[in-house]
Amino acid sequence: MANKRKTQTMNKLNAAFVTLLSQESFETMTVKELIDEAGISRATFYAHFDDKYDFIHRMETDLLTTLKTMMLDEPYELKDGSAIVTNEAVKRVLTFIQAHMAIVRTLMSPNGDARFF
Repeated sequence: MANKRKTQTMNKLNAAFVTLLSQESFETMTVKELIDEAGISRATFYAHFDDKYDFIHRMETDLLTTLKTMMLDEPYELKDGSAIVTNEAVKRVLTFIQAHMAIVRTLMSPNGDARFF
């Protein structure tokens, strides 16, 4: 049950994040605006994150870790020890990006995080 609540909280925060960054930059966005838009309490936010920078850092890390895992899940090794990515891995990555396009686009927007990607 707790994992389901955590997932719901993260989904609300992610949606609120996308909405707010379509209106203002990350630097001007406040935790209060984020939690109000998400409909969660300040205590809930701070139970999971230190501040808005921790929130965006974890969001980015989760996305990039998932992408890296998907890319390297089934590498095809060449004789020289290097690896290339299979077509199936590329398809999984593109499907993942498409499913998370709102967050990826927001992070890469002028209002998002300039350090992302």
